[in-house]
Amino acid sequence: MRWIRGDHNWEHNFIRECIKDFKKAEPEYKYESHIFIGEYVSKYAQTSESELFAEAFSEYFGGENPRKFAKIFGEKLEKILLDL
Repeated sequence: MRWIRGDHNWEHNFIRECIKDFKKAEPEYKYESHIFIGEYVSKYAQTSESELFAEAFSEYFGGENPRKFAKIFGEKLEKILLDL
């Protein structure tokens, strides 16, 4: 996506947008970063933004019942892909 969009910070910006939307849907999550996202996605997802992207992608597109963060992530990504 970063090459398609011509934005080397695309993943970072996308994850930040997802976290911002997640905070609105899940008010007890008060953080601006992925570092404390473990209980909502996975412990591995909190190790980096790239791992959060991969874990949320896997849960949304490969799971039967994605949790709230993965759902926000997946719906946002689908919209971007449909608009290409």
